[in-house]
This record gives sequence, C-alpha cells and structure tokens, in this order.
Amino acid sequence: MASATCAEAWPADMEMRPDFTCVPFTDGLLVSLEGATKSELVKTMKAIGRPLPRKAYTLHFVSVADQPNSGDMNFEIEGDRVVRIFGVTDSGEFLWNSGYHGPGAIPCSDLPDSHYARCNEEK
Repeated sequence: MASATCAEAWPADMEMRPDFTCVPFTDGLLVSLEGATKSELVKTMKAIGRPLPRKAYTLHFVSVADQPNSGDMNFEIEGDRVVRIFGVTDSGEFLWNSGYHGPGAIPCSDLPDSHYARCNEEK
C-alpha cells in the first residue's frame, strides 16, 4: 500500500480512536495552533483527541500521516486556549509554552524549517 493515503492505509477502527488523525505534524501546523481555542484545535486536527490520564486538560493526538510528520503530540488547554504543546514526531521533538518560565520554558523544535531553537542540539 505504498501509494495509499493515510486514511486508506489505516484500519477501519481508526474511527474508534478519538486521538488518531491523518493530519501531519509540521512545524507550521504546530505554530499555527499556539494559543488556539479547543474548538480550533479539534477542527484543525480532524479528531477530538484523548485526554491524558491525570491531565484532563491536555489532549493527546497520534498522527498516522506519512513520515516524517507522524508521531504523538499533546496540547495543554487552560481557559479554552492551548497554552502548551509538547510531543515527538518522526522529525524530532517540539515544545512550546505560552507563559511558563521554569525549566524548558524556551520553545524548541527539531522539525524541519522551524524558526525555534533546536531541542536536541549538540552542545
């Protein structure tokens, strides 16, 4: 099925997984969701997401898009707005915090064409 689309290649029960999406996790997409409302996030992801255990306000998504844009991404929501995005794709890590000033506060991305500093840059 090398020429099949994401939706064609994935089993029929994909619809039973609220966190599965065919939307590719690109740097541009993730940056566009910084500060988005929950409804904008769900519309963009074409899935409702799955709340993380013990983190009811964080929605988890699994992209089954073609590599290098597949992976797992989490969107923390406060006051109906995305305030933190963190996860890993086949291209690498992505992290964004809107107002957190502790460890890991600086946005970073290992995704291609990112304008953020690299997360795993060799020191």
